[in-house]
Amino acid sequence: MRPPLAAFALGAILALAAHPAWAQTVQRIAAIVNDEVISGYDLDQRVGLVVATSGVNVNDDILKRIRDQVLRSLVDERLQLQEARRLNVAIEPKEIDQALQSIAHSNNTSVEAIEGQLANLGISMSTLRRQIEAEIAWNTLVNERFAPRISVSDDEVNLVLERVQQSTDEPQYLLAEIFLGVDSPDQDAAIHATADRLVQQIRQGAPFQAVAQQFSQSASASTGGDIGWVEDSQLDPDLASAVRPLSPGNLAGPVRTVSGYYVLFLRDRRIVGNSDPLDVELQLRQAVLPLLPNAPAQTVADAENAARDISARIPGCPGIDQLAQMPQVLTGEIGTRKLRALAPEFREAVASLQPGQASAPIRSKVGFHVLVVCNRFNESVNLPTADEIRQRLYNQQLSMMQRRYLRDLRRDATVEMR
Repeated sequence: MRPPLAAFALGAILALAAHPAWAQTVQRIAAIVNDEVISGYDLDQRVGLVVATSGVNVNDDILKRIRDQVLRSLVDERLQLQEARRLNVAIEPKEIDQALQSIAHSNNTSVEAIEGQLANLGISMSTLRRQIEAEIAWNTLVNERFAPRISVSDDEVNLVLERVQQSTDEPQYLLAEIFLGVDSPDQDAAIHATADRLVQQIRQGAPFQAVAQQFSQSASASTGGDIGWVEDSQLDPDLASAVRPLSPGNLAGPVRTVSGYYVLFLRDRRIVGNSDPLDVELQLRQAVLPLLPNAPAQTVADAENAARDISARIPGCPGIDQLAQMPQVLTGEIGTRKLRALAPEFREAVASLQPGQASAPIRSKVGFHVLVVCNRFNESVNLPTADEIRQRLYNQQLSMMQRRYLRDLRRDATVEMR
């Protein structure tokens, strides 16, 4: 189930009170969905909850964009609940209570504290409970309806595994996504604007995971948009083109595809398969104990012992800065280098080190060096297992089916926006 309350952005929601767009309107009708009313109050309450849990900063323009997107989400939610009732999928209060306990635990707080914080902001606890109920009902319905129909054959798994094996040295991306679907051309401009606004909010500090949980229409919203490791060749060509130039920690998008707009967050990247280990790149810093070419044997021995002590005690890359104040110790950046570009004795000393680890002392013409690995890049990894591929294919099919299901519910519904 999607955890809808990833964090409280209290500063953001307190600012709502200063905006006329936040004025709660109990009597106004916001939408009618198959003869069920979504009131202006319902919409105001959900907008407040979304701002509180996604961390977006608000002004009048942002509130308008959020309200438009939240209203579409509320319409979808009402359609999902109507379908769940039609098929006799009932959610017990204890299931909602358990979900609330999980949310509180993940936020290091209590359900009572969450209720109190929301009450202080004018948001009813029932608003959060209704959102949780809809999410549990929809997930239950989708799994009961489609899980038995999904069959991932050994041939499908082997085909993917063969393709991956033939694509060794191919980049693989650890991605998170926000997806906003476009069902008709007249929605395109508004949804593109919403996607643009979400990108701006994330760049200004809103947590990607929380924004994905509240706004993304993909099944991955349940995990904050996380879709795991994906090979370059498995991505839609437009998405792959947007991701390739990114460095970890950066965003791509909005990117238009046939089904809608994507915003992608690159968490990490690596190389799949059996790439040359000498192509691994290391970010390195060093401490040097200089020695004259004709230094006495005892001076050399003392310097080597001091270097061994540094190697054993240095607390990772930040510890290099502490050594700069020690007499007879020089510190500096080596930068990011491929293993093949390092001198053989340096390469041998650091090839197997992980980030934060220091090398044994290395003797050179200028003295003793201790190298510290700050980061490793382009590391070759093992190929995915058959079970991992099977689970990925299963998730892809389930996500596609639930999106089509919701699209059909929208198509057959009578929806009037006010």
